[in-house]
Amino acid sequence: MDRPDWAGLNTHLLQNCFRNAGLAPGPWPYYGPSNAPSVVQRAALNLSLVCQSWRLAVQAMVAQATWAVVTRVHASPALLQHLELRRVASLDLRASTRLRGDSDGLVAALLCSPLFQNRSATTLRCAVGVPEPCAALLAPFRALETVGLCQGFNDTLATAGDCTMKLSSLAALPALRCLQLEFGIVELAAVPQQVTALHLIDVDRLLLPKAVGASVADRLLFVADSQNLVQLRLQTSTGNLVFEEANRAPLELEALHFARLLPVHGARWHSTSESLWDETADEEALLLELSRQPP
Repeated sequence: MDRPDWAGLNTHLLQNCFRNAGLAPGPWPYYGPSNAPSVVQRAALNLSLVCQSWRLAVQAMVAQATWAVVTRVHASPALLQHLELRRVASLDLRASTRLRGDSDGLVAALLCSPLFQNRSATTLRCAVGVPEPCAALLAPFRALETVGLCQGFNDTLATAGDCTMKLSSLAALPALRCLQLEFGIVELAAVPQQVTALHLIDVDRLLLPKAVGASVADRLLFVADSQNLVQLRLQTSTGNLVFEEANRAPLELEALHFARLLPVHGARWHSTSESLWDETADEEALLLELSRQPP
């Protein structure tokens, strides 16, 4: 039997064959220009070496693909130039933002880049590790469903830990549902109303508005209800949580003690606790997860 003429297939059929072979259109993982190519990138490269028609088909797939970007090193201008040329679906800057340097300026340059906005404004669904001063620059990316802001990672934030996070600009993101906040002071009442899932990582203090409840846990859940949250995750590497309420001194509690204050029987909220390893921070942390039960 003659071998099939794969080279004679048109681009559309070749792309279907590649997808069936596991070369999905995305999002493809991307770790930066200096890192080894991912499995899917190596597969695409190998297919493109067969012949010219295969190379053209792969190039067309790459042009249409979206990318899941995870930075593992300091965000360099070269990395940002590479990202400008891709349709990015998710952007994880936590690792690079944790390193010292002008991460604010580099991230701001990327988010303000006309090339990046043109390619990724409609595809970007997730952006975490964004320096909090850059929050307003996310406005053009209206498809964002998950946003993660961080405060106090580097020396350029002179007021880190001394002021509350500015979250008002996030109200302009209609699809935003999940908000992740790291470090700094978080005012729960300032969380945009469209957010239903809130993840707090090592925040310095959590400011609660005036609320009813016998314990700080009761008052926290009362506020979470009023904010229409359905999930609240509290992650701490120190094992402690700090709450501040109007006309009250800041209250620092062991996270496990706070968990024991949460209602259990017949409660509207369900709580769980677990130890985890935060790979980005390279440290162990305790995670308390509160989920609102359906009526």
